Amino acid sequence: PHNNDVLCGRGGTINAHPGNEQYRKFVERKKRVYLTARFKREKRLIASSIVDEVRNLDPAGRFLTKDPHSDTWYDVGDEKARDKTSQALRENALSVRKQMEEEFQETRRQQAREVAIAAGRDPDEAVKNMMSAVTNIGKAEKNKNHGVKKGPNAAAGMVVIPPGQPGHPRPGMMRQQQPQHAPSAGS
Repeated sequence: PHNNDVLCGRGGTINAHPGNEQYRKFVERKKRVYLTARFKREKRLIASSIVDEVRNLDPAGRFLTKDPHSDTWYDVGDEKARDKTSQALRENALSVRKQMEEEFQETRRQQAREVAIAAGRDPDEAVKNMMSAVTNIGKAEKNKNHGVKKGPNAAAGMVVIPPGQPGHPRPGMMRQQQPQHAPSAGS
């Protein structure tokens, strides 16, 4: 293996290989784009672009694994290289997404401050109001399907009416929706 090769496997020796260190930098550079991609095809293209980047180095990088019987290295091919890369792009996804959300919220706070200052208002009050609105939107999203009963009673027309909503009999009670029948011919 040379310095542009990516070694597949586990262990400190493999992690410390110069090709693997370089590969991790390629992955980190595209991780945020990968995590915000909405479609599998987009994600596959991002992973493939990293594989291509490694393979287009000079000298060309390979994705190698060691044959345990012959103790020789061989190229795993593009599909396994892409699978390895997709897995690497998903590592620490939760913490990366959390960091992205915190950065987004900080940008929003800064924008709210700037707009408030330009309008001659208190910037701290503007941030407080913005955060309150974000919290309320989050609660509304979380509760938007609250009134629909899902599960075995759904077919029976059971619905949960949230407390304080019109038609709520008592807290925690369900009521049976009356089926809508067409008038019979003799009526």
